[in-house]
Amino acid sequence: MSIYQALVDRLQTVDGISRIQKTNEAMIQPKANESWVRPTLLRAESTGRTKGVNGYLMQKGLLRIDLFTTKGTGEADQLSQAIRNAFPERGDGSQIAVGTNFLSVLNAWVENGREDGAQYLTPIFVRWQMPER
Repeated sequence: MSIYQALVDRLQTVDGISRIQKTNEAMIQPKANESWVRPTLLRAESTGRTKGVNGYLMQKGLLRIDLFTTKGTGEADQLSQAIRNAFPERGDGSQIAVGTNFLSVLNAWVENGREDGAQYLTPIFVRWQMPER
């Protein structure tokens, strides 16, 4: 399983999202009054954690989740917080299995939204890291 798929699987646990527009899939025209998300994986440069024979690299990155809701419904606040809460920074939920490794959620936040055509766009970011072993 890829990092992207593991993060998208977690995103699918959020109630109220009717569609997830994944990377490299044909764009589906949103229906009227449909809330949907577009997750994009943004990788950062890996960093060395230790040196020597037992050394390993730490993969790092962001998942940018663009939340699209209908303007004027007030849905954006509720859904963006539900998405943000699906990626807790501490406790059991902060670890996501990716094959035999575990990805750690470092933090998650919601940025200011804006109008985007007939919809309202709210960006949500999830910062993660995972050891390369």
